[in-house]
Amino acid sequence: MTPADELLKRITSWAKEKDDIRAAILIGSRARKGDVDPLSDIDLHLFSTDIVHYFEDDAWLHQLGTVWLTRQLRESNTCKVIYEDGLMVEFFFSQVEALVPIQAELPTQYQTGYKILFDKDRLARRLPKASGLQPTLVLPTDKQFEDEVEAFWWDAFQYTKYLWRDELWRCKHYDWHLKQHLLKMMGWHALLCRKQTHFTTYQGTHLNQWVDPEVYIGLMAAFGRFYPADSWRALDETTKIYASLVEEVAQALNVKSFTPLRDQFKSWKNALLEVE
Repeated sequence: MTPADELLKRITSWAKEKDDIRAAILIGSRARKGDVDPLSDIDLHLFSTDIVHYFEDDAWLHQLGTVWLTRQLRESNTCKVIYEDGLMVEFFFSQVEALVPIQAELPTQYQTGYKILFDKDRLARRLPKASGLQPTLVLPTDKQFEDEVEAFWWDAFQYTKYLWRDELWRCKHYDWHLKQHLLKMMGWHALLCRKQTHFTTYQGTHLNQWVDPEVYIGLMAAFGRFYPADSWRALDETTKIYASLVEEVAQALNVKSFTPLRDQFKSWKNALLEVE
């Protein structure tokens, strides 16, 4: 039995003894056989009649193992904890009544697989079978596509301005904005142009499995060091990849591609560098 298995067994025994916890369901990668590594989180959805007291203090977390770090997020009824050996557990709390609506439709996080650990009131037994697949991304509307492209070039302008001023930290702030825009466009491209389905763009999960292979290779040059020359190079690579994806996605959506906006940015940036 692995340390993760032992920890899960210990948590399950503890939860069964708590009268307020009526059901426990394992979700995430550990609920999907064959999709686990030693650093995979333990994601537990606990259904309780008294959620509040779990957020009043974290003593109960320490009963389950040697704690390194904890985060209690009351707004989402979530407790995150890292135990010894680097095992992370996410406890998601819901009222027992929440089991009723998901009997009709599984939440997104259940669709890839779940495992009922215990079900004291036999409510969880009525849950539909998981599809085993990630939900397919939703196609953007013309307005969403337009807003996304304009937002990218806005942040590219900010990146360039602060890099030209040698404010590298602020430049990196906008660089991450650019990468989030790029991630969204890669997802739309995979959906529309590569006909990929049932994948998630969340934090770039399994990116190499669904993104265009040439784009993936290009990304290796799109992240620059905290150094001006390398940051200029990374900007060029990022905008080149993004503009190429926009062209293909725009064609698939049958909308304008914003090529003039790309060319305008490029001319402005080159003129700015000549001033130096």
